[in-house]
Amino acid sequence: MYLTKLHFPTTFKYSVAFMMISLWGFTINGQTLPFSDPQNTGDWILNTDISDEFEAATINEDQWLIQGRNGKYQSNFIGRVPAQFSTDNAILEDGKLKILTKWEPDYPFTKDNSGNQLGVYNGVSKPITTAAVISKKQFQYGYMEIKSKAANAEITSAFWTTGPGPGKPGGAAELDMFEMFGGHKTNDAWKKRLKLNIISWDPNNEIFKEQKELGKIGTTHTRNIQAANNTADDFHVYGFEWTAEYIKVYIDGVLHPDGTILKSVLTKNGAEPDRWVTDVPSWIWFDSETFPWLGLPDASDLQTPAEYQIEYIRVWQKQTGKISIIGTTDAIEGTTDGSFKVALPNGEIATEDINVTYSVDGSATEGTDYTTIPRTVTIASGTNSSEIIIDAVEDGIEEDPETVTITLQSSSSKTVDTTVVSISISDFVASTTLTAGDIAIVGWKSVSGKLAFMLLKDISATTKLSISNRSWSNASNGFIGDFTVDDIWTWTAGSEYKTGDILMLDSDGQIKQVVGNTEVVVGTTAHDYTGKVDQTSDGDFDISVNGEGILIFQADPFALPTNGNSTAWIAGINTSQGWGVGGGNSYSELPFALTNGINANSVGEKHDFGVYKGALSGTPTQLRASINNASNWIFSEDTTYNLWSFNKTINDTAGDIGIAGTLLVSTQSKGQFTIFPNPANEELSINFGEAQQTLEIEIFAALGKSVKKVKESNVLNSKLSVSNLSSGTYILSIISENTKQTKRIIIK
Repeated sequence: MYLTKLHFPTTFKYSVAFMMISLWGFTINGQTLPFSDPQNTGDWILNTDISDEFEAATINEDQWLIQGRNGKYQSNFIGRVPAQFSTDNAILEDGKLKILTKWEPDYPFTKDNSGNQLGVYNGVSKPITTAAVISKKQFQYGYMEIKSKAANAEITSAFWTTGPGPGKPGGAAELDMFEMFGGHKTNDAWKKRLKLNIISWDPNNEIFKEQKELGKIGTTHTRNIQAANNTADDFHVYGFEWTAEYIKVYIDGVLHPDGTILKSVLTKNGAEPDRWVTDVPSWIWFDSETFPWLGLPDASDLQTPAEYQIEYIRVWQKQTGKISIIGTTDAIEGTTDGSFKVALPNGEIATEDINVTYSVDGSATEGTDYTTIPRTVTIASGTNSSEIIIDAVEDGIEEDPETVTITLQSSSSKTVDTTVVSISISDFVASTTLTAGDIAIVGWKSVSGKLAFMLLKDISATTKLSISNRSWSNASNGFIGDFTVDDIWTWTAGSEYKTGDILMLDSDGQIKQVVGNTEVVVGTTAHDYTGKVDQTSDGDFDISVNGEGILIFQADPFALPTNGNSTAWIAGINTSQGWGVGGGNSYSELPFALTNGINANSVGEKHDFGVYKGALSGTPTQLRASINNASNWIFSEDTTYNLWSFNKTINDTAGDIGIAGTLLVSTQSKGQFTIFPNPANEELSINFGEAQQTLEIEIFAALGKSVKKVKESNVLNSKLSVSNLSSGTYILSIISENTKQTKRIIIK
């Protein structure tokens, strides 16, 4: 048994038992096998041209290019401003490849390929050197495994590939298996992150062309994979299975819950083919780079060189010559066909028709749950693969998911892989349509943000909702250009949730819920930049200490609604100075479809933390009114509230949301007011529902200018002349002993 370098940490959520099984099954018949597949069910063969244990005295330069050696820079990449690659910074030591980052004021810095002076940033000396090491041979598809420890500095520790396609320049495609940020100074989420990117550099790629016009790079997909531990704290095994149909990410031998990227999903079943660009032979890269948006190390950070350490790189590929099968799409009754793909290895093209036989099994019943399928599929001459389609039958019976399992048996000319492969057939589950007020926000935490929200309507599995941080605005407020949001986080419910359930979007993009005495991850979010893929964004859900306008919405295809009257808007909260028309954090705009105090809220006055402290029992109408009444909230600059219900605990610590008691019918009307008509010509009538002892009414025009102000006392209804106001949109502010609220009004 191969035991060298098998002191793996057991830190990624899963059991020690699994880790021990993986350890003792790590080698079969003397062959080193993937940590995630110790029994070699994938029929892997180690590619010794790419793999390296790094146990020699010096780097094998027949196998690896040290970027800059003899003046050679692959892809003309000299370094990322302000750092420059130095051949002295890639060494073998203690059985590890070490990529060093140094502070070297005497280094002879040059200009990069774009003419930017390295060693300097914004006119300030930043004499930072790093290194890059690149494989001299390429490969296509397989399983890549790296045991590494990220550098503990504000630099990246990266493992990535580049590869040209036929007739394309070098580096036409890029797959970043990870960029790690183990030394981030201000954000713990970044320290645990594997940032995965798929990028096109092909000038014929449509996404590259679109992004180039915006001054950006051709990122076709990006995903943040959150590990359990800081990547700079210890060595971990990171695995990446790369095929023509999917990419999968493993940590310490376990497939990460967010680690599956399907070509069919990314390309929307082929509608956007230029999003999948990794089907090319590629070189492997190890390097460290500087990214000013991440933060730059100072001399004090690099008194001792920062070390990105790689204990080994191992690359496996499938046995040559075998025909294999994968499940590509799960089936949904009546709506989505399932599919399997039967393919030749590594992009090989058939020179004649190849007939492949297979057997069918599984818990689903053929002819009942899905239409009968043949037992032979043909890979046509001139092609690489063929599909087996599973047509799921709408049977009207509510049942658990069932499986269809296929095993290849033989072919007319080649050996087949007999690995058993399955897909599922599930009932169709309609997603729940949400409207304004079906969700209410009940707490927040600034900076490394958290947002708690309560469901005021039952939702089904497959229901999606999106949360944006920063602001929403449109052309009507005088802005020109993109003044929408920093980021959008879209969650798809994986099961049913009930009215009254409180959920939390955490800074790492995960949706969490308190169950028992534990905080449980119930889902993750797809992170969308609303088209601004390469914008300056830290990739976290965060809330500014200067306040934030946060909106929840539901739209298809779940992008930001651009119409303020859209029925997609569900809820909002302003944690700064109130909803306004100025844009930005402090005065972000409330879409017309939402009304402050009814299905949105304005609270906090730039406080960093806030929670709703009213009762949590009552009808949805009562809860909606009580939660969106700012007088039922508490705020703090110093106290970080626990964003779960007061009657639940995490590790025996009670939450801070809500109080004991049941809302009464009168609660839902307290402090609310109605106005009519709206739009108005001459006069506004305001009904307060109950007598107001003291009352101040004020109307604000664009940019917060006050244009009318009146004070009254002991009134139930009030009439306000607006005949002297120009046509346009205004903000009506009401301050009384019960409430401080605003509403949008339109003067014709």
